[in-house]
Amino acid sequence: MSSHAPAESHSSQGAAPFQPFPGAKSWTVRAVEAVMAELSPAAADDAAEGWHAVPWDQGVAVQRIMGTHYLRPSRAGKARDEWDRLIRGDREHLAARGLEVILAGSSQTVVRVPVPTEPQTVARVRRVGRLEEFRRSVDFVGWPGIGGSLRFEAGHATARYEAADHEGRAVWVGNADMAGAVESLADHYGLPLPVRVVEESAAPAD
Repeated sequence: MSSHAPAESHSSQGAAPFQPFPGAKSWTVRAVEAVMAELSPAAADDAAEGWHAVPWDQGVAVQRIMGTHYLRPSRAGKARDEWDRLIRGDREHLAARGLEVILAGSSQTVVRVPVPTEPQTVARVRRVGRLEEFRRSVDFVGWPGIGGSLRFEAGHATARYEAADHEGRAVWVGNADMAGAVESLADHYGLPLPVRVVEESAAPAD
């Protein structure tokens, strides 16, 4: 499999470049949307035809929609044949673009987007406050104002980082180490992974 994720620029010509923001759509979902857009249009919110791409566990699920239906027709006939043709076409196209099909359901195709071998985002991390507070600020290179903070919390049963975005909102962290916490923060903004973490000199204590 290729070590490079599909480019987002295929989604539509002339589309505005992506701008990160809190709670943005994951880069993996955007990558799958770009690939699927090459094949057929996505379904609008009120459309009866098309597809949706949504996060699914460790992958992205592409859900087919046909005639307002989200499930494969139960009866044999023209409608089911058309459904099967669409689903088959989705999988062939996704696989041809380097996405691994990890689940082939009757109504969904779940794929895994390959993570590039080279960092796609750079984060600057700096200790702030008093040493015993275990706090760090995070800034993402190239995105002024986009970042947040980390705080290491050590308890009797757990020891892990907590993260907050630049607006002070808590960000779910799936890893206990600092690099994982920074990646969780990057993903919160929709920034692509992996992240290269650059630790800078500590700021003066408050």
